Amino acid sequence: MSFEAKVLEVATPHLAVGESAYFFNGTLFVDGVERTSRKIFSDIMMKITPMVKVSKTGPEEFAIDFV
Repeated sequence: MSFEAKVLEVATPHLAVGESAYFFNGTLFVDGVERTSRKIFSDIMMKITPMVKVSKTGPEEFAIDFV
């Protein structure tokens, strides 16, 4: 299983109806409310890697970079 597939496997259960998570150029984008992105960020840190950085990229979009 690829790294991106593992990350999406962790992120997907936190998404509500109308929210999405996708990769673009190695960055995970979460299109949803801040609470959802915080849950995904925490789960990724605990289950995959603590080396992540979150940035707000739009009104309801967040980017999670892996460093």
